[in-house]
Amino acid sequence: MKKFIYILVIAILNIGNVWGQEIKTIARFETDLNDGLREEHVFKHNSGNFAILRCTERSEGGEKTYVFSKYNSKLEEQSAVEIKISKKFIIYAKVENGGLFHVMFIRDIYKQDFIICTYNIITNEVKTAEGTMPKKFHFDYLYTGNNGSFLNATVMGNNFLVKGRIKKNPMIFSIDMENGNYTDFVLTINGVKPKKTNFVTFVNLPETNEFACMVTAQMPRRVMADYVYIFNAKSELIHTVEMKDKSNLFLKSMTGAKISDSKYVFTGAYTTSYVPEGIYIVTTNGSEVLKSNFVGYTKLQNFFKFVSEKAAAKIEKRKEKLESKGKEMVYNNYITIHPLMVLSDNEFLFLGEFYTPQYHTETTGTGNNRTTRRVFDGNAYTEAVCVKFDDNANVLWDNLIRLNPGYWPMTENKFVTVKLDDKNISLLYSEKNSIHLNVLDYEGRTKSEEIKQMFTEANENEEVKRTRGVIEYWYDNYFIQYGIQKLKEQDGGLFAKRRLVYFINKLAY
Repeated sequence: MKKFIYILVIAILNIGNVWGQEIKTIARFETDLNDGLREEHVFKHNSGNFAILRCTERSEGGEKTYVFSKYNSKLEEQSAVEIKISKKFIIYAKVENGGLFHVMFIRDIYKQDFIICTYNIITNEVKTAEGTMPKKFHFDYLYTGNNGSFLNATVMGNNFLVKGRIKKNPMIFSIDMENGNYTDFVLTINGVKPKKTNFVTFVNLPETNEFACMVTAQMPRRVMADYVYIFNAKSELIHTVEMKDKSNLFLKSMTGAKISDSKYVFTGAYTTSYVPEGIYIVTTNGSEVLKSNFVGYTKLQNFFKFVSEKAAAKIEKRKEKLESKGKEMVYNNYITIHPLMVLSDNEFLFLGEFYTPQYHTETTGTGNNRTTRRVFDGNAYTEAVCVKFDDNANVLWDNLIRLNPGYWPMTENKFVTVKLDDKNISLLYSEKNSIHLNVLDYEGRTKSEEIKQMFTEANENEEVKRTRGVIEYWYDNYFIQYGIQKLKEQDGGLFAKRRLVYFINKLAY
């Protein structure tokens, strides 16, 4: 595999006193996209090491080769380990867990064979466990996120937790990654048929050995019920929470945290139809709901921050008219939520990124044989919303920042990286060849907004024409930026050479 390592001394951003120093690109890795390997995942570790999982684009002898390549903090390759998996298997779930990276392969969502590979970034070793789920089991499937990451599974201790169904019953399976054996738990709701019950998501509760999952159920007369099940490290159920008493609402997503011995806080997006229309905050004690708040987007003070004055006046007039009739103005918008940030025992930070699916129509054929179809183009991300609330479910403040990543991903993505310190909430994301930085104080006020051009030339003979990538926090004072770049030979005129590369930049601040 052809690769390049560069130590760059180009100052990229001059953020001044906000970050305390300039942001620089201090190291770079790149590889041509036609090297026969496809990137599957970037696994960062706070030791300063990171690994890239790649897969051969073609199979040999009925098998595909998966390569875990380990790099040090200078982006220098240290070692690589390969595993061979039958081409009949596909990646179903990927989970990062400390220094371990787990990958689950399955033959099909309706076939029961599985392989779980665990890569240790410290020892650069891979262990595998194989097994077979019970007959008539099928995996639930949900694909989303950066790197093609999934929400199908989580890890607790030495157990790999995966969701699925047997005879329409939603279930959690806890698989021992040493031997492939499993135990199961059926998620049932009294009075609800199994086929009307849906498993929404797993959530590992930070700094605990517990996890939660959210289940929604369609009750009679189109009433929606939403439950959160909380489990310990042995996958034993310890709390069941009925999340709301508003039958016309149902929850679309969830993140959460444990804040004391039996106290929890959960938040996410809710709706009355299909597309989310607001965020919810629920605090619980054991299985009891203490406080809840369902906040429509239009109730957020800054939700219409970026509309024109003329449009804002029309919106306000319409809002007042509806309120005079006892109705609430509703605005629907898709949102990708980040893990909940705990600021203190009674203050929490919600971060979400708004997006709108984009489509175009295509017409084929002629005359009476013409057909028109709707084609999905990707998700256009437009703003990120930051909301601070307390343990009484009160919204303390909200703020919005603009987003324009420069392309429309085909799945949900998280573009914004957050850095918290004693004084600032710093929100960072990349757009084409620039870096955007928005800094808020803990009262929600915008302290600064910076947009700086980023020069990341591979060498003096090439220039970057286009960048598609993301920036993520890595360790200490370092971020990592990775994605695809189009490079063009400088001063090459009409016949200048162009190439596409997969790149990684290490950013220091």
